[in-house]
Amino acid sequence: MVETKLLIAQLQRLGDIGSGRDSKILLDKNERTIPYPDAVVSDIYKSISPIELTRYPDQTPLYEKLSAFLGISPKNLLLSNGADGALKILFDTFLGSDDEIVCPDPTYAMINVYAQMFGCQKKVISFNEHLQLDFDSLLASISKRTKSVILPNPNQPTGTVLQPQEIIQLMELTAEHDVLLILDEAYIEFSNQTSSVKLLSRYPNLCVLRTFSKAWGLAGLRLGFLAASEELIQQLKKVKTLLDINLVAIKAACYLIENYFLVEEYVDEITRSRDWMVSSLRACQIDVISSATNFIHIRPGLHVNRPGVENALQQKGYLVRSAGGTASILDGCIRVTVGPTKQMQPLVDTLIELLQPPKPVIPR
Repeated sequence: MVETKLLIAQLQRLGDIGSGRDSKILLDKNERTIPYPDAVVSDIYKSISPIELTRYPDQTPLYEKLSAFLGISPKNLLLSNGADGALKILFDTFLGSDDEIVCPDPTYAMINVYAQMFGCQKKVISFNEHLQLDFDSLLASISKRTKSVILPNPNQPTGTVLQPQEIIQLMELTAEHDVLLILDEAYIEFSNQTSSVKLLSRYPNLCVLRTFSKAWGLAGLRLGFLAASEELIQQLKKVKTLLDINLVAIKAACYLIENYFLVEEYVDEITRSRDWMVSSLRACQIDVISSATNFIHIRPGLHVNRPGVENALQQKGYLVRSAGGTASILDGCIRVTVGPTKQMQPLVDTLIELLQPPKPVIPR
């Protein structure tokens, strides 16, 4: 039997992300919950000529459109197979055995997976009971040993964001210590925060990860990108897989950049629906944790059997996700991806029916 590398053999991974998802409405992976109109899909496919299917895809048009959209040079960009792919390239290029990385806990699962794969030493920063990151501890944790700080902003799974002044403080400190600062902005469009991409010229140690899977609604095409200084991009290109972006992904992304109002309309619809869901559930004494993303967390009361709730929702056609895990501050929560209000209304009605605390019995 071929022997597996020890670090790989010790990894604990989830199953296939696409399997067992046969519910009508998928609210477990924070994808776009409604399809694009047929006319949009048709326009994207019409932009593909028959001869292009026979050739390796040209990424140049997407680099040009994306750089103009972001207001940075194409030399500051690297397309990737989703934001996961960009994160993997960063580990491949800059991080290795015994390198110290600083990250939140809980955080995006692939950060932990790659840290273990590459033998990095993690220094984790916790959230308090109000899901606020201990920012002073984050700054204090950065030392001469620190190779990188990896921070989703908004964070996944807590859905919380750092304030702009905190981001600047973190950039200043990491730049001072030559620490690679990786900001994962997968959910930035749903927050009221401005992307840090425009700060690249001031902070040569900064890398910003973005994805087309969430607000842009192209999860099925696996497309993301990394923005960084030209010097860092040149190093990353040395290890990046060639031709890993498919033609349909390139055409779809170019189309949505040209028609960005489609993304803006969806983001606006989702943020309004998110706020409505939170207020509606809280009005019925249901504990809801809001977020700056396209998902919310619901904490069932002691009178509720959480697995029973999830099963009841699945029987009605909704697939949600159990949040948290061992020692996680979100343990016991149910995570729900937010869709448009019209789509969410029946779900909210069902959640109220299942989760609303019983009315106290008043003795006569």
